[in-house]
Amino acid sequence: MTNVDFMGQVSHFLDLKFQWRQSENRLSAHISREAFADTLIEQAGLTRLSVTAHKTPYRSGYPVYSIIADPTLTDSQKMAIQARYWSLVGSLLWISQETRPDLATITSMLAKHQNNPTDKHIA
Repeated sequence: MTNVDFMGQVSHFLDLKFQWRQSENRLSAHISREAFADTLIEQAGLTRLSVTAHKTPYRSGYPVYSIIADPTLTDSQKMAIQARYWSLVGSLLWISQETRPDLATITSMLAKHQNNPTDKHIA
């Protein structure tokens, strides 16, 4: 066994969340990827919503494939939407591979629209 210097409890580090438990002679930590999910929820602007407020578009029957691009958007508006969409879909791809396989189907469906996303895809 290796001895480790304990320099204090940390709650978040490198997108990991730490939960500490201490008993008489033992200190243990539960490490989860919850910090990454929390950051993603905050970036998507969903922090004010209840966890059960929205179902995924796949499970709710939301027609992801029938979303039509808004022809009135300027090129700069399209690029801004696309940049945000790429970031969100990339994060969802990572989290669905690592810890949330239940999100893999809808994330794959959304990833197919990366060339021409709309704000409705983001919603």
